[in-house]
Amino acid sequence: MVLTNDDGWRGEGGSGTPYIVALREALVVDGHRVVVVALGTDQSGQGGRVTVPPATLEVARPEGGVWTLTPGSPSDSVYFALDEVLGGKPPDLASRGSIPAPTTERSSRTPAR
Repeated sequence: MVLTNDDGWRGEGGSGTPYIVALREALVVDGHRVVVVALGTDQSGQGGRVTVPPATLEVARPEGGVWTLTPGSPSDSVYFALDEVLGGKPPDLASRGSIPAPTTERSSRTPAR
């Protein structure tokens, strides 16, 4: 399972981004193998942006099972997870982290196009 978000993974143990950490922990407790590929910085509202060459992304491994990209976008994280971390093999599930904010509520009510 691949987990990402637009807030990134910041601080030791993800301390600056508690919601993605909580979601990861809940999934692991439930028996899932979870790979986190998130940003090293907060990129809220940038989900559709993609970094294009010649820009480069710095990749870090702050802890086991976690990769961060800086700079970058949530879309870059998903592409990196699929291409580099999973070697082109599709995950069983890819999910974005959640936040208890109006944006989460609004997006759940937006009809699919």
